[in-house]
Amino acid sequence: MYEKRCGNCQTLYRIIEQKVSFRDSDFLQCKICGSELHRWNGAVVCRAELVETAKSSSNEVYQETEAEERLELLEDTAIAREAEEEYERLGLEETTPYSGYRAKRLGSESSV
Repeated sequence: MYEKRCGNCQTLYRIIEQKVSFRDSDFLQCKICGSELHRWNGAVVCRAELVETAKSSSNEVYQETEAEERLELLEDTAIAREAEEEYERLGLEETTPYSGYRAKRLGSESSV
């Protein structure tokens, strides 16, 4: 575990690396500005915890981003519930809960 600042907006993060038994290659993005924060390629998986933002305006952007992500999750959950209700109403069985969500999201019952 170590701390690292975003090279673009100077937001401070705590980077946590967890060793795993497989090779992983990925990267983390800054939650404030979206720039690449940390990249890895090896037998680790990483995550970042926001420690502090560099500017108060950045904090507002972060809060807006978090609010938008929560709203999107709520909307996706509502779509999934609607799909489940539609399957029940039609007397159909879903192969997976996700298939109903996907059908509703794509606006096509034929994709299930």
